[in-house]
This record gives sequence, C-alpha cells and structure tokens, in this order.
Amino acid sequence: MKLGKKGSLLIAAYAILLFLLGLGGVFFARSIADRKLLNTQKDDLQAVYLAESGIDQALFDLRQNRDLADTDPDPNNVASYSFSYDNNRSYKYTFSTSSGNKVIIGYGYVLRPDGRVVEGRVEAIARFPNFYGNALYSAGDIEIKGTSYSVDGQAVYADTIIGVTTNITGGATQDESISPLAEFNYSDLRAIAESQTNPSTIAGNNVYTAQDLQDKNAFPQFFYNQYNQPGVPNVVYVEGALSISGNVNLGGFYVVVGNILDDPNAVVDVATGGTLNIDGCIYTRGELTIKGDVSVAGGVWAGEKITLDGGIAVTYNAANMDAVKVVAGDPTANQPLQFKSWKRLKTW
Repeated sequence: MKLGKKGSLLIAAYAILLFLLGLGGVFFARSIADRKLLNTQKDDLQAVYLAESGIDQALFDLRQNRDLADTDPDPNNVASYSFSYDNNRSYKYTFSTSSGNKVIIGYGYVLRPDGRVVEGRVEAIARFPNFYGNALYSAGDIEIKGTSYSVDGQAVYADTIIGVTTNITGGATQDESISPLAEFNYSDLRAIAESQTNPSTIAGNNVYTAQDLQDKNAFPQFFYNQYNQPGVPNVVYVEGALSISGNVNLGGFYVVVGNILDDPNAVVDVATGGTLNIDGCIYTRGELTIKGDVSVAGGVWAGEKITLDGGIAVTYNAANMDAVKVVAGDPTANQPLQFKSWKRLKTW
C-alpha cells in the first residue's frame, strides 16, 4: 500500500510537471508570437513614418520650386524622388496636379530580416494660394443681395458668405488662410502707373490723386494701355476712396490703396453704381460694393468685404488676370502650401 501511494504521488508529480512544462511552452510560444507581432507592427509603423518623410520631402521640394513638374505616377519609375534612410529603410514620393491641388503620395519601405519588404503609403492633398484664379476673392466676407446677379467663375472668402450662392458657377469656398489680403509691391505699381500716359489726370498719367478723384477726372476705358492691344494693362493707381457711378466704360487694373506708401495701415473702399462696364480687375484693401447694373470682365479682390447688390455680372477673365500677373507678380508666391487633407492609405 505504501508503494502504491508513493507511485500515485509520483505519477501526480509527473503530471503536474508535464502540465507546467506544457503551460510554459504555451507561454513561450505565445511570447515568440507576440514578439513577432510586435516586430511586424514596428516595421509597419516605421514604413508609415518613412512614407510621411516622403511627404515632407515633397513639400520641401515644392516650396523650393512651386513649378516642379509632376512625377511619373508609377512609384517604381521614380528615381530622382527616392531617398535612402539606411541600408534597410528608404522612402520616395510621387505627386500630380489635379484641379489646382497637389496630390502627393509618400512611400516608405522597410526590409525585414526574412527578406520581405514592408511598404507604407500616405497621401496628402495641398495647394498653393490661388490668387489669380477667382472671380471674387475676399479676405473677409461676401454678401450677396437678391438673386439677379451672376458670377461666372469661382468665389473664395475667408470669413462668411451671406445670401444665395446658386448663381456662382464655380462655387464658393471658404479659406481662412487668405486673410489678411496678400499685398502687392505698391511702389512698383505706382511707378508703372506714372509711366503710362493719361491726359485725363492732373499729372498726365495713371496715378489718380485725391484731387483727381475730387475733380472726377475720367478713367481709362480700355484694359490695355497701348490702344487696347494685348500687352501691358492700364495700371490705375488710386490714392483715395473710389466711387464710380453713371453710364461708363472702364478698363485696366485698378489698385485702390489710398496713401498706403505714407501710411501702411491705410484702408480705402470702392463703391460703384449706375450702369458700368468694367474690362479689368479691381483690388482694394477695404470694402468693395458693386451696386446697380454692373458687368466686370476680370475679377475683384477685397481685404474686408465684397457686396453684390443688383444686376451684377462678374465674369472671370483669365487673359486679363494673366496680364495683371505679368506686371504685378504673384503676392502669394512666398506663401506656403495650404493643406486640405492628409490620410494614411495602407501598409503592406
């Protein structure tokens, strides 16, 4: 009996030992599996971080050269946009242009010890400020009174838009980053206006002083300076608030900035009324109110607010905008890319 009891105890001890060994094996196998999973997750995460490095590199390159040509959409053909982090890790990017947006895809690669390559992808959509691509551009608000207006082009605003927007063919978009209004080199624009002949003003050029405005001296009727032949537009530099009414035809690039060269904080407004045909563009750091039966072929910029009241027809004119850009430059050229979205695509 004693031997039987000892045998039973021995068997029980062996059973417990085997159980513990099995349990330890399970834990050991589980720890190995967890370690493999952790390493896989680490590689996945590194691949995503490397893909984000590709995005960062693309943004840097685009900021250095905003006219950088689109890359080959196939990442396997991208050589000049590939970068090595070390022997086992690398990243690259591709980008394309769509509707003014830069669609950037960053790729990250991690070479695992077993020879498998883990790939991560991240997509970012960004754009440069589109200063010359809109019919209405307000660094503040846009207010539309009634529904008898039409805007053939896009409208962009920083704060709010009030009124019915269905007559804006290109849609209305809020973009807080356009405030404050981008500024031109006003000294250069005034010098151009001074160089252009205009017998209607006191000085005989396209600079309209406060006295010219008080005397209601006539404004240019044509957009281009030389007999309305394509070339340099009339740069009409206005050193005071601009109020135009009556039955008139106007042409040129109207820069309404008051005495800003003496007072950097100067803000003046523009108001129109009556029956006007404006072949060109209007820029003001203040408010722009277009009232009456007015047609504009070009585009308008305002620093504070744009108000449309009446049978207004604003038609975006790319040729006029391009001509203005040639003489005035792009005031947003040094502004950074504006992000619209950023998302993780996939990890393989």
